[in-house]
Amino acid sequence: TIARPHATRAAVYRITLRGDADPGTALARDAHQEVRNLEGNTFELHVHPARPGRPASQAKAPPAPAEFLSPCHYIDRDERVRELARKAVGSEKDPWQKARRIERWVKQSMRPDNAAPLTPASGVARTLRGDCRLYALLTAALCRAEGIPARTAVGLIYVEKNRRPWMGFHLWTEVYVDGRWLGLDATLGLGKVGAAHVKIADHSWHDTESLTPLLPAARILGKIAIEVVSTQAER
Repeated sequence: TIARPHATRAAVYRITLRGDADPGTALARDAHQEVRNLEGNTFELHVHPARPGRPASQAKAPPAPAEFLSPCHYIDRDERVRELARKAVGSEKDPWQKARRIERWVKQSMRPDNAAPLTPASGVARTLRGDCRLYALLTAALCRAEGIPARTAVGLIYVEKNRRPWMGFHLWTEVYVDGRWLGLDATLGLGKVGAAHVKIADHSWHDTESLTPLLPAARILGKIAIEVVSTQAER
């Protein structure tokens, strides 16, 4: 078990993935986490979510590709989305603080509904109901409406059921600020993500009207075993 999972700054997990020809590629490798010590179908996953701050290099960070700002089928943009984005952000100008305000607004305004169908963000903006997928899509759409590049991350999140630890399917949002992709999770509303978020993949949802961005999760579900090796709490 992890005592305070969402206040965990870093964690090391021992992952075993059965029946996969290349298990080291089944989870994301980026600023959020890295794979180490791969032996057969077992490896260590070191999770340390990126935090805000300007890069040490004096060179200006490259802009995010246009697909992370442009509307698409599921992360769309109509007047309702623009209205909610303006309402959430208020007078804030800093991109990271704007994104955190949006995350908090979605957390406070949405109602959990696991029976809600997957629908574009403009539909979510009207019902304000849904599961983690719809929270993440709406957060991404509101961020893009405010000029903040955004995408979704699919993965696993630590939960406890009947006092037993589990990793459950989850979707959250990442925004591009000062050259870094930073995680936000409107289902929690904490202004960040911790090391209890294990990332499988990310996607802009550009040029797709299908559930393709969620499919990487199918590669591991039912075949993965996760052991907590160590954790580091937020300071």
